[in-house]
Amino acid sequence: MNFKNVVVAGGGVLGSQIAFQSAFHGFNVTLYDINDEALEKVKERLNILKGRYLDDLDTTEEKVEQAYQSIQFSTSIPDAAKDADIVIEAIPEVVSIKTDFYKQLGESAPEKTIFATNSSTFAPSQFKDVTGRPEKFLALHFANEIWLRNTGEVMRTEDTSDEIFNEVLDFAKAIGMVPLPIQKEQPGYILNSLLVPLVTQAGYLLGNEVADYKMIDKTWMKATNDEHGPFGMNDIVGIATHLNIRKSKMDENSPEWAKNYLKFLEGMVEEGRLGKSVGKGFYNYPNPEFKSDNFFDNPKEIKDLTHGFKNITVAGGGVLGSQIAFQTASGDFNVSLYDISDDAIEAAKGRVKQIKQDYKSDMNVDDATVDKFESNISYYTDLAEATKDADLVIEVVPENTDIKKDFYKQLSEVLNEDAYIVTNSSTLRPSDFEDLTGRPEKFAALHFSNGVWLKNTGEVMVASKTTEDTFNKILAFARDIHLVVIPIHKEQPGYILNTLLIPLLHAGLKLLVKDIANVETIDKTWMIGFHAVHGPLAIVDIIGLNTMYHILNAIYQESNDEIDGKVVDLLQSKIDKGELGRGVGKGFYDYSNGAPYLEPDFLK
Repeated sequence: MNFKNVVVAGGGVLGSQIAFQSAFHGFNVTLYDINDEALEKVKERLNILKGRYLDDLDTTEEKVEQAYQSIQFSTSIPDAAKDADIVIEAIPEVVSIKTDFYKQLGESAPEKTIFATNSSTFAPSQFKDVTGRPEKFLALHFANEIWLRNTGEVMRTEDTSDEIFNEVLDFAKAIGMVPLPIQKEQPGYILNSLLVPLVTQAGYLLGNEVADYKMIDKTWMKATNDEHGPFGMNDIVGIATHLNIRKSKMDENSPEWAKNYLKFLEGMVEEGRLGKSVGKGFYNYPNPEFKSDNFFDNPKEIKDLTHGFKNITVAGGGVLGSQIAFQTASGDFNVSLYDISDDAIEAAKGRVKQIKQDYKSDMNVDDATVDKFESNISYYTDLAEATKDADLVIEVVPENTDIKKDFYKQLSEVLNEDAYIVTNSSTLRPSDFEDLTGRPEKFAALHFSNGVWLKNTGEVMVASKTTEDTFNKILAFARDIHLVVIPIHKEQPGYILNTLLIPLLHAGLKLLVKDIANVETIDKTWMIGFHAVHGPLAIVDIIGLNTMYHILNAIYQESNDEIDGKVVDLLQSKIDKGELGRGVGKGFYDYSNGAPYLEPDFLK
């Protein structure tokens, strides 16, 4: 790669960033826009970028100023492109505008010049022929705030030559991007193919009045340890951009939630709440609420609630059931851990021993503390004995309708009439079981995340007959076992977390089975673009491939979609080989020497 001269066509938000980033890394940059008025706005954006680079990067004022001063400007396509090695197109997402631009560019640029589109909406093949050089045309896609979210998604068409593809990958690296090769055309590339399902589901939760945007972000951030949630990301992308995407998907048959969410976004735009770039969107900047020390604190109305519970039965001693038992014991409750056999109980005891060590290390407490918590747990294989003094039963039995129905039938025969019940079911609706409990008004859902002492969300959700008194008692209990309490006043399969998470993981698996990119590239793109701790395929490994298989197979049975079927087949093939995820040392990654995605060089 011997590029020296870079032309950026279009000086909008992202075009200005691409130009500045290229100049910052020593390239000769010419920025083209349609008239002098447009270029004056470009210069204002570049001036703002000087401050952002100084604030966000370990650099000097001299280097930033040098980059700023080195950028040339032009309103003439032939003049701008006369010695270009590469032209990066970032003009408006309108077919006629792009077609006319590429026609003019193809007629005036030197034969050596490579054309790259940054289009987020259109496939590059839509314009390859009008360029007159389809073998030298491809996509180079950037994320907003490219100096921080330095993804360089390089996507070829079927006509792009290998030489050009590799040269643009090298160029992306040379301007400080992490080059991410995409071997097939994919609308939305990798990042937007992952991001759009997440922010769409967030919009659904808000528009359907399941939760407000802060509660949705809080749930995501606490469960994933990411630095922001989907609405914080919308602020970075820009509310007007997000609104335009939502509008493009609307028609007369759009559901009510979509109409509600669109109206919400339109109100934000009318109020000038356009996102991080203008200082206010869903949050106010430069100090958004989600970065404050008290963002995860339970509000006063939850702090003031009471419950009166002392004796808690956890039914199911699997991975999550054992964690819930230990977390409950840490709140100084008497815990009875029930499972169906002596073997199951012995396995649960082993899990609790391991949880003790993990909790001690993660929470920085001493042996005496975790020993005290463990001493609060008793073990039972007799359901009547396990529940004889119970104030609350937490059901964590397998995600199988028949198993749950049988459990609730047995429980209703032995449980004292004053006790309350919650289900931790991740995939089934609590209202499907409420009548089997014999006390539907005292029944609700309390959903935990794996690794509960760290990812300590407690999603408390009503069933159809849950009373307000029951709901408030469960909120208070969740608070007292050290959870960030997430009240959900409307029944939502998947709660908040899984409503957001499952479509993201599904999207990552679809990219993989369509051969768009490999495991590492998909995860890198998400980790860099979203500033996420894990990529979607690493999360699948953490959750476990068996669990994901059951969830996604149910989706496939309903959709009968070919790609969904390939995802299920891939998961089944890995399960058959014993590659069940991080818990057994191999899934989509090999954990023989630790988690590869946590290595310092993974994102380079």
